[in-house]
Amino acid sequence: MLREKELNAMKKQFLRTGMLTALITAALTGAVWAMPSSGTLVQGNVTVDQGSLAALPNGATIKATEDSVIEWTDFDLAAADELHFDTIDGAIINRVPAGKATLLRGKITQIGTHPLAIICGGGLRTDGTRIDGTDVKIDAAKMTMQDSGITASRVQIRVGESEESAGTYHLRSTAPLYLSNTFISAQEVRSMSGVICLLKGSELSADHINLSIGADIRISYSAEGTETQEEIAVTRDNTLSLWDSFVSGGEIAFRAGGVGIWRGSELGAERKITPLVKNVKKPPYILTRTDGSDAKMLCGMDSSVWQKSGDVRGFSAVSFTQTPPIVPVEG
Repeated sequence: MLREKELNAMKKQFLRTGMLTALITAALTGAVWAMPSSGTLVQGNVTVDQGSLAALPNGATIKATEDSVIEWTDFDLAAADELHFDTIDGAIINRVPAGKATLLRGKITQIGTHPLAIICGGGLRTDGTRIDGTDVKIDAAKMTMQDSGITASRVQIRVGESEESAGTYHLRSTAPLYLSNTFISAQEVRSMSGVICLLKGSELSADHINLSIGADIRISYSAEGTETQEEIAVTRDNTLSLWDSFVSGGEIAFRAGGVGIWRGSELGAERKITPLVKNVKKPPYILTRTDGSDAKMLCGMDSSVWQKSGDVRGFSAVSFTQTPPIVPVEG
């Protein structure tokens, strides 16, 4: 029989081996045990029903009692985890510093009509995440959503490097927004990016859809926060592209360098589609094609573009198709 000392040593070795095996398995399968961590309140006031901003447990709710800003060391969320926000009494802005990419896999919920903002200076990737909210705003240096979904009354997404001053928002270095097997469903969707690419059955649907797709985007605002003018510089690379995907709404407006609707995709509006891809200097939109390219809006023979008020002018039906891009795996 084994002596007690030897038996205890074997137990310790088993535990170490088991933990190591679990860690290796987690690394290989992509499983992580993560919640946003090391949060610091830099403005306003919030309460947490479990744990603290420094160490949130799964299922925690962060409630704002006034407009608040939280800075996080990281904002990762594991697949099995949930994080809840209460913005009934004030907005909550979550900031992640540049250089730290954010990976969301779990569930985020929001109640309350004040905005919930997630600002990712190092980029954002979602993989299987679900966001259910009311007024959701996402700013990211770069952004890829895969196997994910957002449901809210209002969704705003801005992708690239930006600067903001009184009455002006400048997205001076835009980046692509990729949606792969992902849906966004809202009453209103506002997006600014260098590219919008929907693949693998993705769907963007809202009563009002407003997309700015350019290399440089500058928005002016009134004192009430309403957009008054947009100056956008575009090239042939600043495209709205759909592969086996759908964009549907009541009214759809976009400014871009080009459009491609491919492989059984559909761009359709119950009321009106308003595309703008050519040079124009008539406020509220000032669009400049900076590379001298021709504006092209193409639709494959197996796809469709429609509005109930009649034909959508400017689109050309073509017999060829294009190859879908490879979606980046990092945020």
